[in-house]
Amino acid sequence: RSNEADPELGNYREIYETARQTASDIEAALGDLDPKSLGEMRPQLDAYLGQVRLLAKTANELDAIIGEIPMAELAKDKADLLKKAETSEPGLKAEYLASAREIANQETSFAGLKEQRELIGLRLESSVNQLTQLKIDLAKARAADSQSALSSGETALADIRAKSQELSRYLDDLKSGQLEALADPFAELEKALAEKEGGKVGT
Repeated sequence: RSNEADPELGNYREIYETARQTASDIEAALGDLDPKSLGEMRPQLDAYLGQVRLLAKTANELDAIIGEIPMAELAKDKADLLKKAETSEPGLKAEYLASAREIANQETSFAGLKEQRELIGLRLESSVNQLTQLKIDLAKARAADSQSALSSGETALADIRAKSQELSRYLDDLKSGQLEALADPFAELEKALAEKEGGKVGT
């Protein structure tokens, strides 16, 4: 589970490490309270960590693409095209405006990609927070059981297992929905970047 020397996570190594350490703490605590339940919980925690890593990896990939696209240069190019269009003949003016519209479309795609990146980041943080909450719930259950505040530790463990299953469903939905939805804008922006670089080579 260690994320040492994991370049795929980039700046998100720390948040993944937090999730990994929290999962280890949960396993240790649950092992003390109910080793049998630990056997049932461990696969859920492993799957959960895999999902958290996927979110971190995706956020890192999006950061790389966003950082590579020269939006400031594109904005300047668009402004120059619009300025030239103001004093050009009708035929040339149409070409300038068409080029400016292409850049505007790229700007729209870029804005959409940034919004998706923000959503991935928020859900990554939420996923780690949910894991932390699971650890807190387990600590409360252990304390309540030791104080005989509950009839048995089984009730608390059932609640914790339900929480883990809920988090797994949440991440499964995220993987099948949001992450798959990344395919179109991801490819779209990569294409836009390639076209931009191709244009530089041709100039």
